[in-house]
Amino acid sequence: DSTAHGLRKKIMVFALPIALSSLSFSLLRNVNTLFIKYFLVDNSVVGLYTAAFTISTIPYFVLISLSLTLTPVISSASAAGNLTLVQKYISQSLRFLLLLLLPGTLLIAATSASFLRLFYSASYVAAAPLLSVLIIGSAFLTMFTILTSITTGGGKPWIEMVLSTSLMALLAIFNIIFIPQYGLLGSSYAMLITSMLAFGCIAIIVYQKYGTLGNFRSYVRILGLSIILYYLASWWQVSGW
Repeated sequence: DSTAHGLRKKIMVFALPIALSSLSFSLLRNVNTLFIKYFLVDNSVVGLYTAAFTISTIPYFVLISLSLTLTPVISSASAAGNLTLVQKYISQSLRFLLLLLLPGTLLIAATSASFLRLFYSASYVAAAPLLSVLIIGSAFLTMFTILTSITTGGGKPWIEMVLSTSLMALLAIFNIIFIPQYGLLGSSYAMLITSMLAFGCIAIIVYQKYGTLGNFRSYVRILGLSIILYYLASWWQVSGW
């Protein structure tokens, strides 16, 4: 009985921070709508933001499965004390993530008006500047989620909890600052800045803990090619499928 009780306690101690992190992260992704309604008092602009935000989540939901597979393998390698294997998993997963995430993100940012016209209607094209900002913020949040799965797999679920709750508070502050000044676009700026800070914090933690974030030369090449794709997509105007 004492063994079973100890096991249950360990599970609860590990699971509670993850549950709180999930709640905080859900609020982090959706709290902007509440501030837009409060400051702008116009449901039509809420519709524009919602349309842009929905498309901006495409990369996140496509790639989030990577975190679900990464957590158990990091946990197994960490439990075995195999730092080299953990570093290998980190390098391979981040390279794979960026190979898919960066080109897709910048292509959507470059063709935001076309995306909105395709999935909604021409009346939503006004949300194109929002989508261009939100899609980049979504990319940073995706990378944040992948890196927090590494720290959670390494036995530190409280790191994700602390960061998620702290960043939710920051997002609220940035919304209060930016929406009165920049209107609807200010909420997108708030999300972008919060997402960048989230990624920066977890990247530092992962690097300090495991001594690697992968091959930076490879990331620079991926980023360079993605920027070329961005400018090609901006220059080549298309419509429809």
